[in-house]
Amino acid sequence: MKLLELFKPEIWLTALATIIFIPLCRVLGQNTNFALFKFGLVFVGVIAGIYLYAYYDMRG
Repeated sequence: MKLLELFKPEIWLTALATIIFIPLCRVLGQNTNFALFKFGLVFVGVIAGIYLYAYYDMRG
């Protein structure tokens, strides 16, 4: 798979997170109690945590 070797894993993770985030916002946005700002912060926190874990795992 040349395409997988072309991009770094960080790019694939970012693309996957974006593909998941946009439909979730649309579906959850139909709920009146949904807070996009809080959801966005939690989602970014989870993705940042994954990056941080991968960074420290690769260093060690």
